[in-house]
Amino acid sequence: MKRIMKIMLTIGMFIAFLSTVPVKAEYNETENDPTEYVVFDLDGGDQSETIYDENGNPIVISMTSLDGKQKSITNGNKLISADTLFLSASFVVTVSNQRFTAVSNGKYTAWGVTIKNAALRLNSSTLATYALNCSALGVNYIKTLSARISNSEIVISFD
Repeated sequence: MKRIMKIMLTIGMFIAFLSTVPVKAEYNETENDPTEYVVFDLDGGDQSETIYDENGNPIVISMTSLDGKQKSITNGNKLISADTLFLSASFVVTVSNQRFTAVSNGKYTAWGVTIKNAALRLNSSTLATYALNCSALGVNYIKTLSARISNSEIVISFD
């Protein structure tokens, strides 16, 4: 499954590079807010969405239930993940009564990017973040995979 996603991302990147029409991110709140995000139903089971960053590069964001394949799972462990061509990140959140109670198992994979530091945090009962301090071609930057619970939904971003 991961191999297929990586192949699809590679093909998507190739098509994006060949395109002469600039692609704009589809999920911006405003022109001044470059954060891309998706909104999933908290009790909707496994969900995945492909969005595009400001340069037209695909980002596959997923939420997967780790507690079996029941039809509707509001509580339990959920794998939050984001995959780009050069960087993938994921972590597990434990949800109880529409609140985060724990985070664990932060993982990343980087191609051509050096990860200097990684910090997985349960910021509050409605926010969890996994911040990666990255370096590529002499440029330092931070990529953050975040999950926020709001109104029976989970909002996931990777910026």
